[in-house]
Amino acid sequence: MQKLNHLLFVIGLLVTLCVSNSCSNAEDTYDLSTHIDDIYIPENLDDAFDQLDQFLSAENIDTLKALQSENDLVMYHFSLGLWMRNNWGLWRGSRLTKHFNDLGIYHPDDMSGIILVSYWRRLNNLPVKLEEQIKYYQEFWEKAAHPDTSLIELPPPPTDTVKN
Repeated sequence: MQKLNHLLFVIGLLVTLCVSNSCSNAEDTYDLSTHIDDIYIPENLDDAFDQLDQFLSAENIDTLKALQSENDLVMYHFSLGLWMRNNWGLWRGSRLTKHFNDLGIYHPDDMSGIILVSYWRRLNNLPVKLEEQIKYYQEFWEKAAHPDTSLIELPPPPTDTVKN
């Protein structure tokens, strides 16, 4: 199952690579507004956690927390992840986009993935391991930029599970 999840993850990233040649922004193209279309835009990862805590219901938070592995978060890519990408302006150069760009993360799918994984880890009192997540995505895009290397050779992202 983990190999299937990894393969689906790689395929999804390849599709987005084909759709978008570059998602990085020049400094003068960021929208550093606190709100876009009346929706508050988090400033950084901790602020994103605070926003998720505020607008997700207790039931939704419990459902997320109850996932046994962060690999299960893939089912939220086109729901909560999509909501974050669209409403927090990750495709449009929001201040949250700038925060991730400053960390070396440029693709909105990667940004929402890091937010989801980090939030799940925080809910389960696990270390966020942000540096490891960043390194994984940077290595992925480095390999994707060189057609002579195989993305299949990239190890799956480091994952955590909840111990019962």
